Amino acid sequence: MSDPLDLAALQQQVAALLAPVAHPRVGAALALAEEAGEVCKLVLERECYGAAPAPEQLAGELADVVVCAAELATRYGVDLDAACRAKLEDLGRRVPGWAEKLGPALERARGRMDG
Repeated sequence: MSDPLDLAALQQQVAALLAPVAHPRVGAALALAEEAGEVCKLVLERECYGAAPAPEQLAGELADVVVCAAELATRYGVDLDAACRAKLEDLGRRVPGWAEKLGPALERARGRMDG
């Protein structure tokens, strides 16, 4: 197994790799939406149409989403590592309230939908 990849390193590597073909900002946002659509298509095919995509297909599409998010962050000057750390702190404060309000319903939904 290779060393863990932190978000700052990921963002730097994506910026370096894509520098010759970096999207303009709007293109980066649209590429992110397109890749998220690919993830949704795989989930739709599995959950609604009974297809069984290979786990590596979903993994590849999820990785595409992360790469596109890193590119978009770079194009707008966002430190993705710092933004995610701040978001995790925010979630730490908010999740207990969500768990109280939504936890039982989500537990039932997971039981029905995830089997």
